[in-house]
Amino acid sequence: MFSFKKMILVILALVVAVCAFAQAKDKMDLQANPNPMKEYTEITFTLDSAQSVNLVITDSKGIVLRTIFNGQLGKGKHGFGWDGSDYTNTRLPEGKYIIELNTESKFTSVKKIIILK
Repeated sequence: MFSFKKMILVILALVVAVCAFAQAKDKMDLQANPNPMKEYTEITFTLDSAQSVNLVITDSKGIVLRTIFNGQLGKGKHGFGWDGSDYTNTRLPEGKYIIELNTESKFTSVKKIIILK
């Protein structure tokens, strides 16, 4: 059975681990501007190191509607434009969508985006 001191130490270790993970995710700083969008948005994020990334637009069910970028990028800030279209270059209807950034270092960052007409 855990002593009170051991239990406190375990809880503190978990809090530190969760905070470190959250800070690492936040460093990507995934943004979409403007959001909500009408015709175009600029998606930006920052990488702490060169790595492979996958930037996609999904619907609320997680179905990938458009791959914005899939490949290797260097360290630093990156930006990609998106016109609100899917794989067939058909404009998506007004609604809520998700920008998802997955990296080689196993970090995932998501941002909701709204398309208005």
